[in-house]
Amino acid sequence: VRAFVKIQDGCSFSCAFCVIPLVRGGTRSRTAQAVLGEIRRRAGQGHREIVLTGVNLGCFRDRETGYTLARLVREAGAIEGVERLRLSSIEINHVTDDLVAALRETPTVSRHLHVPLQSGDDGVLAAMGRRYRIAEYLAKLAPLRDFNLTTDVIVGFPTEDDAAFGRTLDGVARAGITKVHVFPYSPRPGTRTAADDPVPVEVKRERSARL
Repeated sequence: VRAFVKIQDGCSFSCAFCVIPLVRGGTRSRTAQAVLGEIRRRAGQGHREIVLTGVNLGCFRDRETGYTLARLVREAGAIEGVERLRLSSIEINHVTDDLVAALRETPTVSRHLHVPLQSGDDGVLAAMGRRYRIAEYLAKLAPLRDFNLTTDVIVGFPTEDDAAFGRTLDGVARAGITKVHVFPYSPRPGTRTAADDPVPVEVKRERSARL
């Protein structure tokens, strides 16, 4: 009953821990018409739930026809046979007023967003190469407090100490997160932090359990 429709691939940002730009290249999008055509096809096959997927969904653009993710959501959600539309994941930088309006205006959109946090500490976020601070994350989620909000967090990043981890616990609580996908940090060859892994395994386990 559920179909996953890929609308975008790759990433042009360079988080310190991530190999996606190395292995999948820069961001690129399918055309809106190709995406909408696939959704019509899937709905015709009996799929009632459509999940829009991509490495960095908010980077979806079809510049030739003027489509943003918000416009795509509105049109995809209106296709006959689609009873539920979901976004697989969205970066907080791409939670714009227009996207929030599209999510609210489209009756078939599931009231759920998965918005990666990675850390609730501004220093760790900066070391990770993330492009926001915890205050921005919380402010952008504030209009969506009636949504079910889930997230990803990395524990044991090289610059994370006990105080930084405590701020992550606080940030998750303040955001009203209902589920956290917890990932103990592990170095990846080719990334900026490939040679850094100072947090002991037992500390990562303990922080994972607490979170």
